[in-house]
Amino acid sequence: MKKLNITEEELLFRYMTSLDELLDECDWVTNISSEMVCGIIASILIEQNVNVFMPSADLYESYSTHVKGLGLSDEEWRENYGIPQIINIVYSILETKAK
Repeated sequence: MKKLNITEEELLFRYMTSLDELLDECDWVTNISSEMVCGIIASILIEQNVNVFMPSADLYESYSTHVKGLGLSDEEWRENYGIPQIINIVYSILETKAK
């Protein structure tokens, strides 16, 4: 089994850094969509030369399928899922791809 050459904590750190840079440059952005999250992560995978890559569209599709499978209401999602939990979902998807 192949392991990712980036930890979940490092992915979270890189994501937060990239998000901060994006928001500094684009101060009109007030909402980060799931597609944007997956796009940022796909960029991180390339920049950090991570040994598993998924194009942002494929990552978004897998992420959306996972989130829909949770069967949560919008309120439950907002109350229980923040950035660390979202990164955890994405990291799990990438780990599955690494197998």
